Amino acid sequence: MFKEQDVAHYIKISHLIWTGYVICTNNSNRLKEIFSARPCNTRRDRPRLRLIHVVEKDCLVFKIKNWRSLAADRGGWNRLVQNTLAHIEPQ
Repeated sequence: MFKEQDVAHYIKISHLIWTGYVICTNNSNRLKEIFSARPCNTRRDRPRLRLIHVVEKDCLVFKIKNWRSLAADRGGWNRLVQNTLAHIEPQ
């Protein structure tokens, strides 16, 4: 059975895989525009959590530096994600 820690890591890995896909897409792609957009918020509450903030936290957990430039290189990003996945695989 999965441990909660393992499931959380797999979710983080899936965030990284999806982010690599989005970063490598064309700048005019609607998906990339939504990913990098800052929603205008007129409410007085705290700012909304965006996926980019979640990805930045995930990169800190996995000790990935310069993730934006790494994600632009599709092959390098895939190797990085596979290496990260290999480190959390159950023994």
